[in-house]
Amino acid sequence: VFYRLWWKRNQVERTQMVAESTIRLMTRLAIENGAVNLSQGFPNESPPSTLSVAAASAILGGTKEIADEIHEEVLAIEQRLPLKRKDEFNQYSFPFGAPALRIALSEYYERWYGWKLDPRSEITVSSGATEAFASCLRALCKPGDPCVWFQPFHELYPSQVSLFYLKPRAVTLRDEN
Repeated sequence: VFYRLWWKRNQVERTQMVAESTIRLMTRLAIENGAVNLSQGFPNESPPSTLSVAAASAILGGTKEIADEIHEEVLAIEQRLPLKRKDEFNQYSFPFGAPALRIALSEYYERWYGWKLDPRSEITVSSGATEAFASCLRALCKPGDPCVWFQPFHELYPSQVSLFYLKPRAVTLRDEN
């Protein structure tokens, strides 16, 4: 509740001007209404089998040597699959995270912390800490705002803070004992 009140009072003006894209809106409405989505081109076919086999071998192998070693086994598995099959995974992703993942995170935070978060509007999944940190700074801060972090700190903080023209304020943590 505190966060929601703080956000409504302190939302940076530029974030209020950002609207959902037409393609994103139509995709969301198509999903909500079980309609065919013609606003966005979705691949009809799976990736080429050579690409799938190479990717699976690399992911499972972890190193080039092991990937090369298991390549034939992965190829044999791929050849047993039907030629035409539905491909749910090689599609455009939601820019703020897959709905099932956001729902699972919402349920997790409610179960373990008692926080009831709306997975559609209050949870965003990023591709990494750098992207998440930059998105937060961009959405919550204006150029010239102070940004406080604790020392020792992650190496990305100073560069991200300077990228958004914020005033860095480092606070050193000390052990009282």
